[in-house]
Amino acid sequence: MGKNLGDDLREGKATLPLIAAMQRGSASERDTVRHAIENGSTERLDAIVSIVRNTGALDIARHAAHSEAERAIAALKQLPANAYTTGLLQLAAQLLERRA
Repeated sequence: MGKNLGDDLREGKATLPLIAAMQRGSASERDTVRHAIENGSTERLDAIVSIVRNTGALDIARHAAHSEAERAIAALKQLPANAYTTGLLQLAAQLLERRA
């Protein structure tokens, strides 16, 4: 998984993969993930990683990131070309390549 899921859990961050896992998981899986987020707990990290993978939450997050990068590129292309827009376009393109 891209970022360290354990860090997000310790900080109580409900990231898109965790939210998607709660939406798609069983009641027990939702409770496991919710408890970890609410309590900043990583004691069940292996189980949570499995839940995220098994529910397809990673694919959902990847698809969302890809869609947002495409939207950013479309918006940037509407702006006058300069060093800043060129740099941002390159960054968005790199993100799309990395996700492919």
